[in-house]
Amino acid sequence: MSIQQLVKLSLLILMCTLDRSARGQAMEPNRPAQTKITLRGSVVDNAGMRIPNTRIDVRAVSRTDSSSVNENRPAPLLLETSREGEFSAELPPGLYEVCAYRFRESCRSIQLDEEQKTSADILITIHPSHDPASSDLLDERIRTIAGPKARNCGRVGADEKPICGTECALSAFRRHEPFYIRYDDSDDGIAHGVAGDSTGRVYFVDFHSISVDFSRLRPGATMPDGLHTEVTPCLQPVRMKRTRKGQLMCFIEDRWITR
Repeated sequence: MSIQQLVKLSLLILMCTLDRSARGQAMEPNRPAQTKITLRGSVVDNAGMRIPNTRIDVRAVSRTDSSSVNENRPAPLLLETSREGEFSAELPPGLYEVCAYRFRESCRSIQLDEEQKTSADILITIHPSHDPASSDLLDERIRTIAGPKARNCGRVGADEKPICGTECALSAFRRHEPFYIRYDDSDDGIAHGVAGDSTGRVYFVDFHSISVDFSRLRPGATMPDGLHTEVTPCLQPVRMKRTRKGQLMCFIEDRWITR
């Protein structure tokens, strides 16, 4: 076969391929966009009070899932309730499990169907007694805020003098170094800490083993650990001083924050 014949054959094969591709695209119907349904919800306590700034986990499940842990289950969608205790998400049809973070008893299942078209509502109820927490949670939170290279200024017991620990924290703050310190209350289930990060921001962290009083949440505060910690950013530029007990406090908006 001559070169000219080879070229003609190659062109013929190419044209046939392009023609089949074009006909295949023309025959393929337009795929409709996947339907999305708005899931709206509220989180309340056992008295019906809405809970702001708490984390919600939304996980797609199948009807064959058991209650046991399944490593193949997809990672949950993480949401946070608003100051009004509400949350929302746009989701494709399917079966979902919705839980308040750390409160397994709060989990509810909801089926989102295409026939719903617009939205579905769900109410999540949590009870503080369902999730008693160790004060180790406070240590983890202040270490997370401060970062891995932060100076540990110690844990001050309820009956101990905080002079050294407070001076350690103030010294690190003046040197623009990250730090953290914990102060225990007389009640074993109540404590607080102060943590500063590498950018110069400082946070006051309250801990309750049962629950923080979320009805009086401070301005700008969040609750990243269920109802156990209240994290409040100190006003920038940060102002700190000692309390009468020798502990650290900082200024937020119109007042000094302390235990």
